[in-house]
Amino acid sequence: FFQAEDGIRDYKVTGVQTCALPIYITNTDDIILRNAGTDNCQMHYRDHLMEKILKGTHADFLAQDPVVLFLNGEFWGIYQVAENDNKNFVQTNYGYGSNQIDFLKETGNMEVTCGSDTGFYNMLNYSNTANQSTTAFYNAMNGMFDLQNMADYYAAETYYCNEDFIGPWTNNIVLWRPGVAGGRWKYITKDLDFGLGLSSRYQDNMLDTILHPTASCDNAKLFSNVLLNPDFKRYFINRYADLINTTFLPSRMLPVLTAIHDSMAFDMPRHFAKWGMSQITWDREINKATDFINLRPA
Repeated sequence: FFQAEDGIRDYKVTGVQTCALPIYITNTDDIILRNAGTDNCQMHYRDHLMEKILKGTHADFLAQDPVVLFLNGEFWGIYQVAENDNKNFVQTNYGYGSNQIDFLKETGNMEVTCGSDTGFYNMLNYSNTANQSTTAFYNAMNGMFDLQNMADYYAAETYYCNEDFIGPWTNNIVLWRPGVAGGRWKYITKDLDFGLGLSSRYQDNMLDTILHPTASCDNAKLFSNVLLNPDFKRYFINRYADLINTTFLPSRMLPVLTAIHDSMAFDMPRHFAKWGMSQITWDREINKATDFINLRPA
């Protein structure tokens, strides 16, 4: 069994956890304990922060929370309990079963995890051959893909400068649609941990990178085609500006950064000792992310 302690602690007052739950696993379909990905033993919560910030947008995002993990009674560090980017996300959030959806992942090649990719490639072929400048094109694409979702998804990926996405390689692209009349494709953000200054700079033009990738990417081609439409281009520019002035404001992001930090701080010294991390590294990476958040809007 493992014991997961809720990461939220009133550590400034009592140093006592608010919840400790031993979990005995005999059968499970889906449980994700994430080690912060590439951000492991760095800031250790970049992905959590960036996903959480997207609440209230049109992006589908993966909810998660920090927990302290004990494996057979031994302290095993701080992890994130997270939603999985698979059919269970759709079942939980939208109510569609695996036999009712098309669910795709592009990581160099297109992987079909549920349903079929036929609808996606029919849509991509249409976007390649139709007159992208017309209102009819915009209406047709919006009937096949939730373009509000597309705009917020690409705004988030490029604003955060998530380099493990589209560019020198293709990775971490997840999209799905319900197999019902009028069902539209949506993206799900995942694995954002390369962003917020882990491997990028606040000055980087990530939008240019995804519009001119060196690696083959079908979703990048789709986005480039849709962006040729003047109605969508106008919407995307205005929506991006809106997000910079609301969702991505430092005054909104930094309190969330601090709240997650405070929920983990009591247990981080044990995590440092377990995995060879240091307070110096943690503080440095938090400062890098803070600088990115403050300087990116400029």
